[in-house]
Amino acid sequence: MAQTGSSVGMVTQSLTATVDPQGNPVISSDTAFGSSPAGVALLGQQLFGLPNGTFNLTPPNVYGALSQDNQLPYWDWIEYSDAVMTATPIYDTTAQTWGVIINPGTAASGDYCLFTTRSYLVNDDNLSLRQKAFAVISKTGTAAATTEWNLTLSAIYYDTASNPIGTATIGTALDTGTWSSISGFTTTGGTAIPASARFVELQFKLIATAAITGSAKVTIKSCLLSSKIGALSAFVLVDTFTSSGTWTVPAGVTKVDVIAMGSGGGGGGGGVFKGTSATHSVRGGGGGGGGAYAFIQGVNVSGSASITVGVGAGGAGGTAATGATASGGNGGTGGAATFGSLVVSNGGAGGVGGGATTGGTATGTGGTGGLGGTVSAAVLAPEKYDGDAGGNSAVYTGSGTLVTAATAGGASTLIGFTDIPYYGALNPAAGANAGATGGVAGIGGGGGAGGMNANLFTGSPSSAPSNGGAGGGGGGGTAAKSTSANVTGGTGGAAGSNSAAGGGGGGAAATNGTPTSGAGGDGGSGSFVAVVYIG
Repeated sequence: MAQTGSSVGMVTQSLTATVDPQGNPVISSDTAFGSSPAGVALLGQQLFGLPNGTFNLTPPNVYGALSQDNQLPYWDWIEYSDAVMTATPIYDTTAQTWGVIINPGTAASGDYCLFTTRSYLVNDDNLSLRQKAFAVISKTGTAAATTEWNLTLSAIYYDTASNPIGTATIGTALDTGTWSSISGFTTTGGTAIPASARFVELQFKLIATAAITGSAKVTIKSCLLSSKIGALSAFVLVDTFTSSGTWTVPAGVTKVDVIAMGSGGGGGGGGVFKGTSATHSVRGGGGGGGGAYAFIQGVNVSGSASITVGVGAGGAGGTAATGATASGGNGGTGGAATFGSLVVSNGGAGGVGGGATTGGTATGTGGTGGLGGTVSAAVLAPEKYDGDAGGNSAVYTGSGTLVTAATAGGASTLIGFTDIPYYGALNPAAGANAGATGGVAGIGGGGGAGGMNANLFTGSPSSAPSNGGAGGGGGGGTAAKSTSANVTGGTGGAAGSNSAAGGGGGGAAATNGTPTSGAGGDGGSGSFVAVVYIG
């Protein structure tokens, strides 16, 4: 009988002790469900495109700062700031996930740091390989008034000789901005990767563009890489506009989903009354309305080469009144978010300025929330939400009689932005009422109204003027005093940046001296248009 096999020269050895240059085992002995026979790093590469894109493989000193001697596995950290910039692993006990927090410290202008990982690939001309990276990031601390640093995610492709053959900027986040992710193609315009490419490096670069005085830091929660091979496979793509522009319809795209959010209206300025009449009335400004939200599926863009996108600003707060019996200025209307004429999501109306009279009831009301999105073609499952109205202001008459109490602005009916890719979840809240500190504004929440925290013509104010809190906060309380004292109402709270909430109304003022009311707070920006399609 012929022998079909031989044990000649065969040896038995265990590879479980073999490690890579960073000390991680090449072959894993872990046979638990879900683990990779070739190691956790390879499993991560298969699932997420990177061997440690979720940072679950931790450095030797788990909570120590990253350094040349304490690198995160499969990542390289290096700083050019004389050790001022730092990076430290951080664990989220709620989500039970790891991240890396980069702190620019007090770095000088021009200082920078690099955080880099590598992914290998096999490619040829027939595969038409494309890749797209997606990094989840968050911010802590407070940025300075002007931009002092930026974080850029780039992709650099190399050939087998480690020569760079292509670089693309995936996205940039500024320290003064509001962001939750960076995403985009790893090649310019999403073109195919060169056939000679053998690996790609994804690199975060944080550079100081000025001497850093702010306390803003960035946490990188994950970085993932997905690939598209062949003409029949595709990415879900999102083009987000935070300023007006033009969207070019990609070849072959006939229908898109559109997400649009209008901006908040400004709060009205408070009214003023000058005199000693016991029959007068005076009123704070109304809160601005919140911007509307629309998520429209299946919008038909066939036949269009490009579509104009409009992104409006938050409404300006109404002006204060001073000197004589007068009404405060009305708040401005928040700008609409538009996708041509196909989708329109209006901004919230401005709050009406508070009035004053020598009798009767003073005028002034809260703003009305924006209208939901509209479309001119049949769509599937449209989701439309009106922004909530701002609060109505308090009315006072002579001798400190309260006729109508100030009301809080409404909370948005939208629970969260769970349907919006790459924009994050935001929870709505109502604006606070007169004189109080406003809560953090929610999407579409109305601003609180201005009011009065004093007894008219009976002595000192019961509380000092105070601004409403950021984000649709309540209007400031007024000061009122007898005889010839000069008094000033509190300023309405401005809505938070990117909140789409209404501004708070300004407080009223009354005296026989010089009364000056509070101005209304500005409505929240946050108007944006996101276009979702398959490409």
